[in-house]
Amino acid sequence: MELERRPGLELPTERADPPISVPAPSTAEPEPPKPASTRPLAYIVAATVDEERRALALSAALRDKGYPSEVHWSDSGFFVVILDRLPADEARRKRDEAVTAGDVPGDCYLIRGTSLSRKVSP
Repeated sequence: MELERRPGLELPTERADPPISVPAPSTAEPEPPKPASTRPLAYIVAATVDEERRALALSAALRDKGYPSEVHWSDSGFFVVILDRLPADEARRKRDEAVTAGDVPGDCYLIRGTSLSRKVSP
């Protein structure tokens, strides 16, 4: 197939692609992880219960196992037993370790502290 030539319109004979620029490999050191104090914290929820006495007993048992457990009152009207609070990536790992060790039930989960209205213990 031959292209029709029109007056005043020149067809290029060679295609000139712009040169491709490839960035040089970085010699900079990778950025170290942010200090734990600047990363958002996640709470590891071991249990939610409606009785303060039961929440305090569960938290005390977790503290006896070496966890820095706390009890908080939630806006939804339950006592929340916290296993620990850590940056999210560390909290996931610690939750998994605690579940594997049998220290907490397999359905414990992570939250951000927005719905916890007041700390009850310790």
